[in-house]
Amino acid sequence: MRLVITAFVLWFVAVPDARAEWNVFAPCRDAGFSEAELRYLHAADLCDPRILAERHRSFSAGSIATVAGEGGQVVRVTVTDGYGNLTVMVEEVRRAGSSQAIVIARGLGDGGRRPPEVMQASLESDAWDAIARRASEHAHSRALAPLPAWRDPASRSADNEEVTSICVDGWSVMIETFGFGESRVMSRNACDDSADQVFDFGWRTMRYAFAAFNECGFLDQQFFSNDASRLAFCFGLSGEVNIAASAANAVQPYLYDALASERLRHVLADDVVLTLNGEATVAGADAAFARWRSFVAAGEYEMRFDTAIGAEDNEWRESAQLTLLLVDDAWPNEHQARFAEVVQSWRRIDSVWLLQSTQVGPWQTITVTD
Repeated sequence: MRLVITAFVLWFVAVPDARAEWNVFAPCRDAGFSEAELRYLHAADLCDPRILAERHRSFSAGSIATVAGEGGQVVRVTVTDGYGNLTVMVEEVRRAGSSQAIVIARGLGDGGRRPPEVMQASLESDAWDAIARRASEHAHSRALAPLPAWRDPASRSADNEEVTSICVDGWSVMIETFGFGESRVMSRNACDDSADQVFDFGWRTMRYAFAAFNECGFLDQQFFSNDASRLAFCFGLSGEVNIAASAANAVQPYLYDALASERLRHVLADDVVLTLNGEATVAGADAAFARWRSFVAAGEYEMRFDTAIGAEDNEWRESAQLTLLLVDDAWPNEHQARFAEVVQSWRRIDSVWLLQSTQVGPWQTITVTD
């Protein structure tokens, strides 16, 4: 069983003096880069010591020393997707005097709607041993991978021909370690040279964390890029989490077409009801489906998952309440997002999830920050 905590109080994370910062945020002074490499790294803001503090704030995470406690050990991994979006943060922790390691997973929340979330679970001893061993092995690994030769102007051909990398949109891991000798910060991208195995260390650490939250495994992997994205999605599940995950799996195929395709008709209960904000309720599968399709056809919308609450009654009947976000892609203000909450009730009947009701709330706007 996992422990779910919602972090309402943000940790204040001060930006340390760059002279006292760790490896990659020193800035890059101990990473062994050439002058040409350093120029590129600084131009790309890859050596900015503020990045670490910003990531901690994004997940409401305290300093790694605070998480460890006196005499404790921690490996923290922050995952960024191939488009540069923060995805999830995980911390494997063994505190002094405790034989049981734990894993803490941190989510971003949802802007001003939901604060960053935290989940906690026990970590298998074999998993901790493997993580601790790798942390010790990488005590002296480079903070950043060597830049490929094609990025170094000195290595280019005489005619200045550019060389293009065939690896694109690689996911990244930022690894922080504490209690394994000198504290470390290492950063790797899946497109980096994998010879030093640092990316593999970070990615395996994240997968050990995912495995500790058993219920998250009910999310069908076909709908996700990897276990990091599954873990990030899992923060939105509550109640009977396995049931919530099953219902979320049932809805996933329809999200990209705003739940308006013909196949949606086949998962509507005969007595389904639809209530659009400010309108009378429409009952019956045919009438509700026709009204919904005309509603979404009048705009440019996309549907996004928000939360799912699973439940089971005394007669073992399973149900779920899903909250989705209907996003108005035609909203002209580039500094705002316009959306409406869509609350749906689903019930599993003979192993098939059927939609019982849909209620669309009023339009809301939120400010979008860069």
